[in-house]
Amino acid sequence: MDKVDLMGLTNAMVDITVEVEESDLITLGMKKGFYNSSKNINLSEFKKIIDGKDKSYCAGGSPANTIINASILGLSTSLIGTVGDDDLGNFFLEELKRYNINSLVKQVSGKNGISYIFITSDGERTTTGNMGSTREFNNYLDPARIFHTALYETVSHGEKAVQMIDYMKNNGSLISIDLADPEMVTRSKDLTHIIEQSDIIFMTEEEEEAVKNYDSPDLVSKICKENKTLILKMGKKGSIVMREKEEHYIPVYPTQ
Repeated sequence: MDKVDLMGLTNAMVDITVEVEESDLITLGMKKGFYNSSKNINLSEFKKIIDGKDKSYCAGGSPANTIINASILGLSTSLIGTVGDDDLGNFFLEELKRYNINSLVKQVSGKNGISYIFITSDGERTTTGNMGSTREFNNYLDPARIFHTALYETVSHGEKAVQMIDYMKNNGSLISIDLADPEMVTRSKDLTHIIEQSDIIFMTEEEEEAVKNYDSPDLVSKICKENKTLILKMGKKGSIVMREKEEHYIPVYPTQ
């Protein structure tokens, strides 16, 4: 059996996207542009702000977003995760079918995870969420050409997620990691090891700064010197793809 092109490990949450004002974020006590723990949010104001606003729903978790788009582009894909047995969990599974993604997602009793994505008028994303039933997943031992996940998953699943990265690496998969959020960089206990294991690394400028402030300040320069592909995401300024001495600039294309 041929290896699947791209396999992802995701926190199988449903993304609920809402357009908000910056004043709403201030009211909620949220730091704009970052993931915010629900423990630090003014929950009494939360429902008041999101009620009555238009919302869009999609299968989420950063790696799930990557897998869906890769499938749209024609790659063979599969996804590992866990969903609840509620309407949101069923919605997630239906989305995988819709995009022809091989589901390695198990369904358990309980509420599905939710990620709220608040978008301000400048396009900046500020997030919070509830993990729900996403805190577990089955080990899947059939390597892919590329195995992709994000620091969200390695922080929330800890050693189990890191062990899966190591297994896939040792069995011939290229490892792709998205650093996901500056807060995740700060909270990661395994960042140096994960980067050493990774072949493809995605980060924003803010995450790059967080990496530089990590225990290994030379980590970014080390990535560039080694046989790794680094994709630096710069928002409206585009992206830079770097590998050893090569650099390629990818511009943005405005949409309506």
